[in-house]
Amino acid sequence: MSTLATGPVFRTHFSWLNTAKLEPVISEDGEPVVDIPSDMKPNCKMSSFIFIPSGHRMFFVSQHDNVNFSSAFTAKALSILFNSNELVEKYGEVSVTVESTDETITQILEIPSLTRLVIGITLPNDDDVSGEMKNALERMKAQKVKRQRHELAGRKEDGILPDDQTIALMSLARSNGYVQADGYDGKRKVSEKTSSHPVEIRESYDPINSSPWIRLQQIARDNIQKFIRR
Repeated sequence: MSTLATGPVFRTHFSWLNTAKLEPVISEDGEPVVDIPSDMKPNCKMSSFIFIPSGHRMFFVSQHDNVNFSSAFTAKALSILFNSNELVEKYGEVSVTVESTDETITQILEIPSLTRLVIGITLPNDDDVSGEMKNALERMKAQKVKRQRHELAGRKEDGILPDDQTIALMSLARSNGYVQADGYDGKRKVSEKTSSHPVEIRESYDPINSSPWIRLQQIARDNIQKFIRR
C-alpha cells in the first residue's frame, strides 16, 4: 500500500521553458507567460474507432479508463467534420445518425394515449433497408426527397394509433433519423425520444492478452449484422 502525504496547499507560478534559448518565457513585466497559437486548444481526448464501409456503421470506444465520449457529442463532431465546406463541395452533404435501441420504438408504441408523434428521416443508403421500410425508401426516392419530417397529433381521449406504414417509418428512423413522442399514461404525461436511447454495447477485455483496439474490432465484427438492414 502506498501512502500519500498531504500538507498545506500553496499557489505556485511556474514559467514555461524555451528549449531553444534555454530561458524562461516571461512577459515584459517579468511574469510567466506562454504565447499559445489560436489554432491550439486544450483538453484533447482520444478514442479508438472502426468504420465498416459495407454497413455504413462506425463503432467507437465511448468509455475506457477515465475517458468518456457521449454518442450525441461524437455524432455532432463527426457531422461538423464531414460537412465542412471543402468536403461538401467535393462529396456532398453527409448525415450522421446515432443508432437507437429497438426497445425505444416499442416503448413509444406502448404509450397508452399517444398524442404527438414526430418522425424525422434522412434518405438512407440503398443497401441499408429491408421489409416494409423499403416502400418508404422508394417513395422518398421517387419524390426526389432527401429529408422528410412527419408529425401526427391526436386527442388525449383517443390517442394516435400508428398503422404499419407509420411504424415502418419509425423503424427506418432508428438508424436514419429520429422519433419523438408525447402522450399520457393516465394523468401522467409521458415523453420518449430515440436520441435518449443510443445503442451501447458493454464489453470487457483482458489487458494482458488483448487491447481496447483489438477488442473493438471483435465487437464490430460480431455486431455489424445486427444493424445492417434492421
